[in-house]
Amino acid sequence: MGIRKEKRSLITKATSMMILSGSLLITANNQEAYADTASSQSYIKSTIQKGTVYNCGSLNVRKGPGTSNSIITKVYSGNTVEIQEKNSNGWYKIKTPNGQIGWVSGAYIRLASNNNQGSSVASSQPTQAINKNGVVYNCDSLNVRKGPGASNSIITKVYSGNSVYIQEKHSNGWYKVKTSNGQVGWVSGSYVKIQESNNNQNNNQNNQVTNNNKAKKIVDLAHKQLGKPYVWGAEGPSSFDCSGLTSYVYKNGAGVKLPRTSKSQGTVGRYVSKANLKPGDLVFFASNGKTINHVGIYIGNSKMIHSPKPGQNVRIDSISSGYYAKNYFTARAVL
Repeated sequence: MGIRKEKRSLITKATSMMILSGSLLITANNQEAYADTASSQSYIKSTIQKGTVYNCGSLNVRKGPGTSNSIITKVYSGNTVEIQEKNSNGWYKIKTPNGQIGWVSGAYIRLASNNNQGSSVASSQPTQAINKNGVVYNCDSLNVRKGPGASNSIITKVYSGNSVYIQEKHSNGWYKVKTSNGQVGWVSGSYVKIQESNNNQNNNQNNQVTNNNKAKKIVDLAHKQLGKPYVWGAEGPSSFDCSGLTSYVYKNGAGVKLPRTSKSQGTVGRYVSKANLKPGDLVFFASNGKTINHVGIYIGNSKMIHSPKPGQNVRIDSISSGYYAKNYFTARAVL
């Protein structure tokens, strides 16, 4: 910046300086002077303070104050950074949590309060401990990723109705979870419901006991149908087709009315993975790999009770070998 000789003495006595319309306004001893700036990219030195990245998943840290500069690294929503300078175009020179220096857009930085900076910094930590059980819901399957964001690679999947242990919550709403098989990763919190405690938890436990009792009645009633013949369109009590058997058993064993066809029954309840099947769940098969055309009642130990086809009777078969292993399609928990 160019400063005329007669103005220089004011700078050493300056009580304030600011940039207005491309000029530096210097105030000292009630006198004001302007100095032309060399360019609109002048820097305003500021007191070092803390800020928090917000309103974005990740924020590019660049070599200079503008998007035309190359990217050095990234910081993420909830990260705390040290702000060293502010550029007149609204960009901040920052120090990242791992010590790298670069520039970011100030639009994505929330400054910590000077009067309560300590508490602001503490509250801006990227994660917080949760340590509660959760249930996957509102989706068929949910990707578990290496980090808290959709750009991270997938480790495994969890399915609707699966239980997970929530260890941490990231500031962007993602949960660090431990799956039932012990894998640890991150999932979107939009698809995980934290299990309630106290009275709500007691209610859930009571409901679970009730559902367990209904499941036992379903399995017991299914056993009583063994040996009865398959008849297409039959709904019992002396003969059944596959979905006629499941409809009869659910209605009379648990008071639950199911849709009439196996394909329609495949839309009720919630998805259950094969590894998490419980007695009383419905298991479905698709001989063409696409369309459900058979249903049975899971009874535990990889076995089901079902009404197979014309010429055969209601019987027990394994879902983990032979035809039924090959054509297994999905399962639903209705209770």
